[in-house]
Amino acid sequence: MMLYLSIFTIILAFLLVYNNWRANKNTVFLAFFFIILSIYVMTHSFLVSDKSVFWVAVFYNHISPFTLLPGPLLFWYTRNTIQGKQGLKKIDFLHFIPAIIQCVGISSYCLKPFAYKLDVATKIISNLNYVNQVATNIFFTTYENFIIRFTTFLIYIVISLTLLRKYHLSLNKPFNPSSSKTIKWLWILNISPLIIVFNSLILTYNCTVNEPSVGIAKSQLLLLICEFFFLIMSFSLLLFPNILYGITPITVKPKKRKDELPLIIKERKPENIIKEADNLLPIVDKINVYLNKKKPYLNADFSLDDISLELKTPINQITQALNTLYGKKFSDVKKELRVKHSIGLLENNLSEFITMDAIGQKSGFTTRSNFYIAFKSITNTTPSEYLKNLESKMDIENNN
Repeated sequence: MMLYLSIFTIILAFLLVYNNWRANKNTVFLAFFFIILSIYVMTHSFLVSDKSVFWVAVFYNHISPFTLLPGPLLFWYTRNTIQGKQGLKKIDFLHFIPAIIQCVGISSYCLKPFAYKLDVATKIISNLNYVNQVATNIFFTTYENFIIRFTTFLIYIVISLTLLRKYHLSLNKPFNPSSSKTIKWLWILNISPLIIVFNSLILTYNCTVNEPSVGIAKSQLLLLICEFFFLIMSFSLLLFPNILYGITPITVKPKKRKDELPLIIKERKPENIIKEADNLLPIVDKINVYLNKKKPYLNADFSLDDISLELKTPINQITQALNTLYGKKFSDVKKELRVKHSIGLLENNLSEFITMDAIGQKSGFTTRSNFYIAFKSITNTTPSEYLKNLESKMDIENNN
């Protein structure tokens, strides 16, 4: 089962990168985090369950440098998602040093002929205790490698959880309800490997005080727990599709200026007006096309997540575009678009065929009161008053 789950997770990770890396570079960290963990699980499955000599010879020890990277990858993904940033800092490349040292350590083993590795794989599968006799690293023993691997991973998880907790408790960085799934996902993403690593350290201890075969036999429950939480992490990718597009900050201060941009920007304003927001112009163009052509705001459940998923753009960038260039929050933009649509329905005499409540529903409002409150806040009149004024104006024009 774990073999197929690992293959499924690897395929899913590649799909995430292929579809989303242009919109959110942090997806690359997430994808490689899952790919490396999946390959590690596959190697364990080939060694203990499936007992495949060929694949054990292919993976055993060769992937050890990569197993030192899930910690940094998790840290980068968590940190960047919280801070609304993408990519690596220069200092982040220092995190590759342990993996580089490991590459040097296993170089001698990697250069040996494949026939030798097949022989090693055969002996290990036949007797797990043979792992103590294989010289796989010029720097560390097999147990030391396991301890270094899981301990460094644990340190990175603790740091990531600390960052997440500080963010969650910070009064200066609240998040919108539309981003609550991302927060939940980050907790799952950090707590699940924490449990896996903790159990793996206990398993390593059991294999140290006993022979590996005895230690693994005594640790079947620990292995089941690790498999269960790996399963949770993999399938949570499907349960939380909005995780890919970041966290929406509430306190984004729009730049104040004398001129007011229209609700839907048809053309770009002069460079001196929005010079500081040039990097947001492509996003504005995408938002305008999406809102004008598909009119998603007519859906009562329309949210920032819908724009983010449709345009494959991080939520924080969409929020910045709305605040900086429109000078309005998303809720205000949505309200004005719906009111504007309802005005169009009234002017087309649709009220002669359906009720005023139905017009509100067709404009995306869930209740009559919401429709009337929003309408009056934009036009200073109720829909009924607006319709009467419109009819009076038409009568005057017809009499003239």
